[in-house]
Amino acid sequence: MRIRYTGIKGMKRTSGCSACGRRHTQRVDGVQYSTRMMLPSGRMVVFVLNHDYEVSEEDGNFLLEYTYNNRGFEEHPFVLS
Repeated sequence: MRIRYTGIKGMKRTSGCSACGRRHTQRVDGVQYSTRMMLPSGRMVVFVLNHDYEVSEEDGNFLLEYTYNNRGFEEHPFVLS
């Protein structure tokens, strides 16, 4: 099965002050360029934006069902290619 990674949108970026230790989290409108995932078959894969990957049927179904929440909307970062 061939899968394409389309990115995770609406990332959170955390920064802070080294002097006082204060942390600040902000939401960034952008796309996460790469992500590392452990697949059900035990394989660790680094997915890069807009690249196609050959995966097993079990791993492909897992990735197609994978979702995340982007400002209240359910998004799918993996599509069939």
